Amino acid sequence: MTADQWREVERRFEEFLALPREERPVLLDRLATTDRLIADEVRALLAAHETHHPLLDAPSQEQLPAGLRVGPYVVDALIGTGGMSAVYLGHRADGQFDKTVAIKLITGLAESIDDERSRSERQILAALDHPNIARLIDSGVNEFGQPYLVMEWVDGQPLDQWRLGRSRQACLNVWLQLASAVSYAHRSLVVHRDLKPSNILITRQNEAKLLDFGIAKLLEAGSAGTATQTMTPLYASPEQIGGKPVTTATDVYSMGVILLELVTGAHPHQPAGRTAHQIAQAVLTEEPAIPPTVPSDLAAIIRMSLRKDPQRRYPTVDQFADDVRRYQRSEPVTARPDNFGYRLTRFVQRHAIPTAAGALLVAAIAIGAATTLWQSRRAQRRFNEVRTLAHYLVFDFHDAIHDLPGTTELQKDVVDKSLGYLDRLAAEAGDDADLRLEVAEGYLRLGDVLGNPFMPNLGNTAKAVDSYDKGLALAEPVWAANPSSLRARRAVADLKQQRGSSSGFHGTADAGVRELKDALELRRGIAALAPDDPIEQLKLARVLDALATRVDQSGGAQIESAESARYRQESLAVLDAALAKAPSHAGLIRQKVQSLYGMGLNTATTNPAAALKAFADALALFDRMSPADRATVAARRQRASILLQGGWSHSQTGAFAAAMAEYDEASSILEAIASGDPANMAAKYHLTAAYRGRGIACEYAGNLACAIDNFERAADIHGVLAATDPSSAVYPGLRGELLARAGRHYFTQGRIDRAKSASAEGIRTLAGVADRPGATAPQLVEACKALVLVPIAELRDLPKAAQYCRKAVDLTERKDSYPLEIYAEVLHAMGDKAGAAAAITQALSLLPEPKPGEPLSKRREALLLALAKNQK
Repeated sequence: MTADQWREVERRFEEFLALPREERPVLLDRLATTDRLIADEVRALLAAHETHHPLLDAPSQEQLPAGLRVGPYVVDALIGTGGMSAVYLGHRADGQFDKTVAIKLITGLAESIDDERSRSERQILAALDHPNIARLIDSGVNEFGQPYLVMEWVDGQPLDQWRLGRSRQACLNVWLQLASAVSYAHRSLVVHRDLKPSNILITRQNEAKLLDFGIAKLLEAGSAGTATQTMTPLYASPEQIGGKPVTTATDVYSMGVILLELVTGAHPHQPAGRTAHQIAQAVLTEEPAIPPTVPSDLAAIIRMSLRKDPQRRYPTVDQFADDVRRYQRSEPVTARPDNFGYRLTRFVQRHAIPTAAGALLVAAIAIGAATTLWQSRRAQRRFNEVRTLAHYLVFDFHDAIHDLPGTTELQKDVVDKSLGYLDRLAAEAGDDADLRLEVAEGYLRLGDVLGNPFMPNLGNTAKAVDSYDKGLALAEPVWAANPSSLRARRAVADLKQQRGSSSGFHGTADAGVRELKDALELRRGIAALAPDDPIEQLKLARVLDALATRVDQSGGAQIESAESARYRQESLAVLDAALAKAPSHAGLIRQKVQSLYGMGLNTATTNPAAALKAFADALALFDRMSPADRATVAARRQRASILLQGGWSHSQTGAFAAAMAEYDEASSILEAIASGDPANMAAKYHLTAAYRGRGIACEYAGNLACAIDNFERAADIHGVLAATDPSSAVYPGLRGELLARAGRHYFTQGRIDRAKSASAEGIRTLAGVADRPGATAPQLVEACKALVLVPIAELRDLPKAAQYCRKAVDLTERKDSYPLEIYAEVLHAMGDKAGAAAAITQALSLLPEPKPGEPLSKRREALLLALAKNQK
């Protein structure tokens, strides 16, 4: 839960506490109709208050005020309490690093966690590095002598709340993530000791995060108490309750209780009305109660994990998890008696043989075809292993590392391995619709990592598009055969959207528009079926925004067409309707920020005052997100993009100090992201925008040394990007434009040799891009501009410049002022002043008139000066 939600829970709890008990159930049910999550939390707090459960009582000291220092950290808000601690959202405040954290203030058991023994334990815990374990970052004692622990902040739902409405398969997949985390810790000789749903959070990406790993041991190290003081009876093992030594078998037991609760919602020893003491006695003396609805194999697995004798449980969590995976694949589990009849039954289930044919096959095998059974089972097991491993790499492992900074190189290794598995599965998919869609979804994920230019990627756009094409080849026939399949429709929509967004980076004028329009129609249909689902509404808004951007890019350098404006307005309408129902949804807020940013983007040059208003609105909305949401890499990059365009618009009005301030802040954000993940090509690309923008602002201000330095820094990065992704026309086009700019400034400085070399390479690169089939208007204009404005006479080529500019003007149907402005430069250089004046007049007519009191934009100022020059 977020900090705001916790505050709402606390407020509601106080209200209900003041009500008569008999009125509470009805009002709680009424609250649940509007916010079930808040209602469930309030109900749990009221139950705890009535039973005075020692592990749920509030801490004795008063709540810490926001802004209070705890060591080098600052408290932001209370987010949870327990019998021995209070947890606060906070951040580091000493300038060492900027990170949102969870601060656990110990209030009950430990007098100190700073002695020699606890320092040793703390070092072990801090070294745990697993995607499903929340890291212990720091610890100490505050100025009041209270011990505190600082941990990774995780924004998610507690496991018991997340499981509501989830499929059994989804629950098992999350449980396997937890098992991976616990197994990793056991290999590091760390036992959790207090596994329970409140210590497990599930993120929006369905990623499990295990909290407080080893904290019970740490507190024991810093106090005179025993481990039984820090355990929770509902999830404690018999040996914990009996005060016996704790081993890895203790965590195996707790994982068994959690598994049962995940798949059934039931506890093995908690009939209604039992006290904590009665539950503890039941754990010691009674056999676990497992509902009859639990499949027999899964029930056997859970019983084995819950055996009273630790020696008779699964020896390791890995073996426990292996049995769960066998159950998922309908293979024999080790918790069941190992006999031929049982294994034969599981073989028949795995192959889904019709009853009559299955009976014949069973008879045939029973008579003597044991060898065939063994070979078939072995082949099926190998296929299932490949399918499971591919799914783990592409989905579970990829999701675990996707948003972590510095993991792009690791993602590359995952991609290299996963592609082989997916290609093999695709070849064997046949008519298996589920498998075809699973593999198609895998290709979608891999395409994003390979070269989706709008997220962290490995810089290979061509391979990304190829991966999306493979996915479409699998998913489209499934959807055609079953148009009512929502999963198939979603897969096709996602693949078309990502292909359309990425193929536009190859540089052809209309690349990607058709795919995005196809994706839009699919998304409209899906969203109409789920008007209250924020995720589906978010996906619709995203494709609308992507299509608006692509239409603008295909039309020209500074066009905001009526078509793209319609898409952006529809995107905002969809987002506003969804936000009215889910006002704190971070994804919806971020997408509305993106849509506002897009609205300002294409008027940043032609109408900078309007653009600055859009960017200010976007930043104000961005600041409404929680600190944790604002701290993600994607969110930081989004803020930097808004600042960059704000800097550009400020520079268009001559406000260079304001422009440089925004460029500096954006650069610091993007440099940190890029340096933290050197293999991330998208981070490098975004950084070039900061250098280019700052260079142009310096150019306008007359600081040529600053302009050259920034242009060359950006050009160097584009050289690396172009070498990484040779199929892209964007990177070489931008490199050529930057070198041509630098060449003109070198000439002004009198550095003729440098001017020649930079200008020659810039022109050669730009002409190569402009000569490609399907070159866009912006690419044609930059080649034209370089050829006419180059100060080195032997490099100037006016006929070729005119050819490029005329083509750009035609492509934009004379509706974009920028191609007309540069074409006027060519006509003037060729002696056609009348033609130049006509082109400039038309360009001016396309720019909005400044409002009274607004400064002239640099574009309008330049055009007026050019018009006066050609009218003499």
